[in-house]
Amino acid sequence: MVVKLSPGEVAAAGRSSGSESDVASLMEFKNAITQDPLAVLHNWKHRLHFCNWTGIRCNTEKWRVVTLHLKNMSLQGVLPPQLGNLSFLHYLDLSFNRIGGPIPSALGRLSRLNFLYLHANLLEGSFTHSLGNLRNLQVLTSWANRHTGSISTALGNCSMLRVIDLSDNDLEGTIPSQIGSLTKLEVLHLDNNRISGEIPTSVLNCTELRNLSLFNNSLSGVIPSEMGIKISKLEYLILPKIISAGRFPNHWEIARGFLGLNWRGMN
Repeated sequence: MVVKLSPGEVAAAGRSSGSESDVASLMEFKNAITQDPLAVLHNWKHRLHFCNWTGIRCNTEKWRVVTLHLKNMSLQGVLPPQLGNLSFLHYLDLSFNRIGGPIPSALGRLSRLNFLYLHANLLEGSFTHSLGNLRNLQVLTSWANRHTGSISTALGNCSMLRVIDLSDNDLEGTIPSQIGSLTKLEVLHLDNNRISGEIPTSVLNCTELRNLSLFNNSLSGVIPSEMGIKISKLEYLILPKIISAGRFPNHWEIARGFLGLNWRGMN
């Protein structure tokens, strides 16, 4: 159960060694924010119980931070590695801010994390392989940033992933075959990058896939045969023009609920 604390509950909650660690991690995050024009972190002070700080939610069993939600708060700064010490964190949303720098590898220690929203910031660098340690992660969005490098093969270890959106970056390399290990994946958006090569046939293992968008990349080859049969839940497929449909349309008659096959972007 996740709550905000009443004054009486604040007195009862107290501080454990674990919650003291959470407070220290949150203060490191606050210190890493160089501009807070909306003063959303103004009440992040020791005189107020940290479970009542803006954007924070705690559980009532161990009084540990489970949610850090500061979406669209005009925050500017970087992500400190100490965020990786919020070991009970389930939900992290820092989207629509002006947070820059790399994603610290320490985030790979957030073993309970289910939702990671980092999109629409100024984040740079490659995706750390340590994110592959997030075995409970269900949603990963980091679109509209400045990421470079290749898509980490370690993401194939995140077997609970349902949504990956890394569009509008500067990613290169190929789509890793390990994407086929994500059998719960429903949404994969990699459009507006510099990804090359072919769509791996392992994507046919992603039988829950509903939305696949890969346009404005340097992909080539043909759509994997039998996609319309094995990924029968697919509703939207948006590809670069250079990719050939191959035998795809013949199979697609079997797919249910298909709403759109579009070619966009690079010729």
